[in-house]
Amino acid sequence: MRTFFVPNDLFSRNLKSAQLVGDEFHHAVHVLRLKIGSLIRIIDGEGHAFIARIKEIDLKGQKAYLEVLETTWAADPELKVSLITAVPRPARMDFLVEKATEIGVDRIIPVRFNRTERTLSGKTERWRKIAISASKQCGRASIPKIYSTTSLEDALKLVADCELKLAADPDAEPHLIELNLKERAAIVVGPEGGFTDDEKDLLENHNFTFFNLGVRVLRVETAAIVALAVWFAKSKKS
Repeated sequence: MRTFFVPNDLFSRNLKSAQLVGDEFHHAVHVLRLKIGSLIRIIDGEGHAFIARIKEIDLKGQKAYLEVLETTWAADPELKVSLITAVPRPARMDFLVEKATEIGVDRIIPVRFNRTERTLSGKTERWRKIAISASKQCGRASIPKIYSTTSLEDALKLVADCELKLAADPDAEPHLIELNLKERAAIVVGPEGGFTDDEKDLLENHNFTFFNLGVRVLRVETAAIVALAVWFAKSKKS
């Protein structure tokens, strides 16, 4: 059964009906050629999933009216992890967003580090679309919140309420797998050139613990994916 994203404001108050619009409507009607009566799975991006039937198709208005039949299971993570990450090249950042979503990340906060080779601006909506697609593919009903690229200082303010704060550093002593993890955590992955001394001081002042991911030097997207995978696997909650 195909899955589609329907934001909360397109559901009726009693959750008995909903509308499919925009790219989701186009994919359902013009690409997949679904018809009136077709059953689909819909997610609201906030952890809720439903089975719905296409009740009416409005080609002129480019929307489909749905009858919500029942709630259904969703593979949503119990853990809440925020990823603060340097921004690699465009295709690699796309890959990072996709795989981080599949693993279970809750928030992705792209950051301009001092040693970042490039800064991608205006890509937030593209990354959000990738996250929506990955959420539908992997079975989760929540969609990670993706922020616009910001400074490290501002990013750290966004994760001030996390129970555990971690930063990847190849020179750090403990391996990530050795640390006691919490259900609400923030993980920072810096640029391939490493953190500057000022950035390390800033992280330490915000109570971050540095960890390593082994002896090899990893690309940004690889380090982010490995850190998330270890974090979720170690917790045994995904």
